[in-house]
Amino acid sequence: MNKPEENTRKSPRRSHTEARGNGGSPLLHRFAAMAEEHAKNPACLRGDSALTYQELDRASSRLAASIAELSGPKPAPVALFLDRTCEVLIGCMAAAKAGVPYVPINMAWPEGRIAHVLTRVGARVALTAPELPVPARLLAAKSVLPVDARAEAARPAGPAWAPSPKTTSDTPLYILFTSGSTGEPKGVVVTHGNVAQFATAPECPGFGPGRRVTSCCATAFDLSVAETWGSMLNGCTLACAPPGTFLDSRRCLDFMHHRRLDYAVLPTAVFNALAAQDAGMFGALEKLILCGELPNSALCRRVLDTAPPKAFYNTYGPTECTVFVTVERLDAIDETAVIPAGRPLPTASIHIVDGRGRQLGPGQWGEVVIGGQGVAAGYFDDPERTAAAFIPDPAAPADTAYRTGDRGMLAPDGRLTVSGRFDDQVKISGMRVELGEIRTLLNAAPGVRLGHVVHHAENGLIAYAVMDSPLPEADEDAAREGLRQFLGGHLPPALLPRHILFVPALPLNPNGKVDAAQLPPPPLHRAAAGEKASCVLEAFRAALRDDTFHAEDSFLARGGNSLVAAALIGTLHRQTGVWVPLEYFSNPKTAQLVEMFIASARPAAPAPSRQHSREQVRF
Repeated sequence: MNKPEENTRKSPRRSHTEARGNGGSPLLHRFAAMAEEHAKNPACLRGDSALTYQELDRASSRLAASIAELSGPKPAPVALFLDRTCEVLIGCMAAAKAGVPYVPINMAWPEGRIAHVLTRVGARVALTAPELPVPARLLAAKSVLPVDARAEAARPAGPAWAPSPKTTSDTPLYILFTSGSTGEPKGVVVTHGNVAQFATAPECPGFGPGRRVTSCCATAFDLSVAETWGSMLNGCTLACAPPGTFLDSRRCLDFMHHRRLDYAVLPTAVFNALAAQDAGMFGALEKLILCGELPNSALCRRVLDTAPPKAFYNTYGPTECTVFVTVERLDAIDETAVIPAGRPLPTASIHIVDGRGRQLGPGQWGEVVIGGQGVAAGYFDDPERTAAAFIPDPAAPADTAYRTGDRGMLAPDGRLTVSGRFDDQVKISGMRVELGEIRTLLNAAPGVRLGHVVHHAENGLIAYAVMDSPLPEADEDAAREGLRQFLGGHLPPALLPRHILFVPALPLNPNGKVDAAQLPPPPLHRAAAGEKASCVLEAFRAALRDDTFHAEDSFLARGGNSLVAAALIGTLHRQTGVWVPLEYFSNPKTAQLVEMFIASARPAAPAPSRQHSREQVRF
């Protein structure tokens, strides 16, 4: 992909809409039908306000006209500074109607990374919300269009907006940036046709009109596509939750009951954290869909045994293939076996190939290659990586398939099992992490002569640095903090190493590559004579997998995040009977403050009752 408006791969596949001779974008055709059929129904709920399909249609048309006017004859991608609000639906639909891709911006990214992405795509227009402040320097030299769902709902209807006939199935819909192995994040270009076929898949997502869907995922995470577009293209209602809701089972259960939710689409890491707190909280759902990484078998079994949703799915698929491409319904769990990724969607195909690209038979392990209508258009302005990853489909060379790098096997019944990678890409809390991106930055850090990064199941990300000059032990803490600040200025929180170790040299194997097995592990904290850690401090150390963590340390600065905090909430409740508010984990001297809160709280804080039937939840 060299330009967002030019698709270098012209797919011969045609959507059902185009097959009838209507032309244009199947996604926009579908939404137009939903907006007409469900005009007075809510498209989005947030707080005490609602946005109907008619209001969404009109607001997005007005905004599309403004985007088109500001974009000029050579439109560029639109930056989306919107997250988990009704404004997201307006912004995404407006960009689609204007025929330009939107680029979701995660405000948790460092400013340097945001600025780099904006420059890379050449964004000249930015969509913002009143309640999400964006630093002015990031918006310099850009036309800013504020999006306010409440104000838009109160405005009278304007002139009808007709999308350009040039907007087709192959028109890019969004560009989503993921971690890149060369140190540069990769921008995956996904088209109107990609999303239209995914969102309308019959079984999964399989959303039905009038149902209510969670809004849990950040817009820069591709699972949000299942929520937003899966909802808008099927006449559903998207229910936006307050921040932190889906990390605290009590808040989440209250929210699901209050909003009478039918469908929940959750990152697997979020599900794991919630299920560990309360395995019975999902029983009122009609459909629960997991995606992002391999589920925890024991937790899935506990949910099925306690209060299962009516339909429970595990899914699999990379960003490059539009959210997910395989589905496995979970009705029974064998805890001794890997949960399968499932069978492909009707519009997808799965191939297992060897190192030479030759197809392998059932029961043989090889690289997973994905074909079908969900395969993205490529990487933005990156022809080399596009050519390497997007290849002729092994079964239909005229079409395009995507090399995942995942190690997988197809069973005789067509079910896919995925286990491991053929490279050093890892998943952390559902987020794709390329170790090469972290290594590149570490080697560019001031004072670092050589650097290497590994991921360990117990210790997380570990950075090893060989400095330009020998470092006295007394100076290591200051140097370590300097490296943390440097990396934190360029990398999202999930990509920051939990441990930074200084070594005199990097051990090499006979092939001249770093021998990771010879790298030293992080040092363990040895308790001083008479020192006895409290159960709270021990819980923090176990959750962080860091025995050097002290009560006065900052949880976030030592590698903690919201998902680890969610798991800790459940652990501490089981140990003490007290539910600790999520907000406490963002404070310095975290364990000390949490221990004080627990000591001052009542001996037990009951969780919300889970005795809610499906009829009660839906009314």
